[in-house]
Amino acid sequence: MKRILMVVAVALAAVSCLKNDELGVEGSKNYAYAGSIVTRYSDSGEVAYDSTTVTSEDGSEKRYNANVEVPDVNVKSLNIAFEGVNFIPRMPELAITIPGLAYTEESGLWVINCPSVIPTIKGIEYPDFEMRELKCVINGESLRLEFDITAIGTDYHVVYSALVRR
Repeated sequence: MKRILMVVAVALAAVSCLKNDELGVEGSKNYAYAGSIVTRYSDSGEVAYDSTTVTSEDGSEKRYNANVEVPDVNVKSLNIAFEGVNFIPRMPELAITIPGLAYTEESGLWVINCPSVIPTIKGIEYPDFEMRELKCVINGESLRLEFDITAIGTDYHVVYSALVRR
């Protein structure tokens, strides 16, 4: 009887490791998204940058890739790493990571509300690119990230909307 219970316990433990129930995405603590960015001037609301009007080398709509990295689901903190992104006009495409974002779980969603975060580029903090009033909602299929940023004396509101890359 003990052997049967032990086999069942081991089987249940193995199955539970295969799925991250919080987002319903199986087999990983890293999630890949692809999406677009719309940036508005904070004072007027006028569009400053819209990646849906930018085309890639093959002529298709420009998509920005982001990876949500969850180092330890028990800690309830994640990183969002962009492979090459520009949030504002004339900004070169950079590999930017938004580190250490604490999240809460609400009705099957991961929700982030962060008053201020300093992004990193190649592991180096860039306080000049401080992201303020960062809000993010993540589920198994989509990610919506928005924040305020000031660059060269101009205030911007950035929105990144993405779907899971398949």
